[in-house]
Amino acid sequence: MAFIFRDDPTNVGDHVCPPYKYFDFRDAPVYDVMDPSADLSTEKVVVVGGGGLGRRYFRKQLDRIAASPRPYKLVAWGVGADTVIDKSGAALDPAGDYDLFSPFFDAFDIVGIRSWSEDQRFTWVPCASSMSGLLDIYRDKPPTRTIGYYQHKHTRMGVGTGDTVMTNNGTDLESKLRFLADHEYIVSNTYHGVFWATLLNRKVLCLPFKSGLFSYKHKPAYITTERPGDDDLHRAVSYDSSLEECRAANVAFYDRLQDEIGPF
Repeated sequence: MAFIFRDDPTNVGDHVCPPYKYFDFRDAPVYDVMDPSADLSTEKVVVVGGGGLGRRYFRKQLDRIAASPRPYKLVAWGVGADTVIDKSGAALDPAGDYDLFSPFFDAFDIVGIRSWSEDQRFTWVPCASSMSGLLDIYRDKPPTRTIGYYQHKHTRMGVGTGDTVMTNNGTDLESKLRFLADHEYIVSNTYHGVFWATLLNRKVLCLPFKSGLFSYKHKPAYITTERPGDDDLHRAVSYDSSLEECRAANVAFYDRLQDEIGPF
């Protein structure tokens, strides 16, 4: 068994998303999806994910991994898709019709995808980072501030000052969760900013510059301007059971893999 994900030390969501960090697997090689020298020729199972790999930027790498014939079963775990991206950072229309799945995982043998819709193409399996015990610690801490802005490192919203702003840069999950938990409302344009704040039972508003930000099961309040108004804040809700639901989906997927291609 081998694991492949985008091991980006400047993006905490990518860094903490692979399932081997949370589930009991035998020692297995780990590769960055961008590494063309990864030798998978002797593997029986290859697990790809998580992270937003379903986008054109990674298509060449995914096609290489999924090419036939191959000696291994190919599994996607907690992957996401971004079929539309506005690199200027401008908000997409929340009422728009977007492909939340993309065709990039169609050649995989088993697909667990973090995208959710009423017309579900693959099994819903949210990011495995939902298994982190740090979420239990910080979910129980009462917020001390009102609004915090959690921004993509390359697509800044340009709002907030000082202690009210954090980006997704780095690898320290705990510092990110501490920031998110310290605010009653979180405004974010990053996938994991919205996701973790939701799991922490905070009220979340999302400025969606890419289509994957519409793929949550527990949906944030969508906004199209950088500064939310009172009406926007009133639309934001918390989801008490989101953490338990996301963990249950990951455990069920692990059990499925044990049954179909295990033991690990």
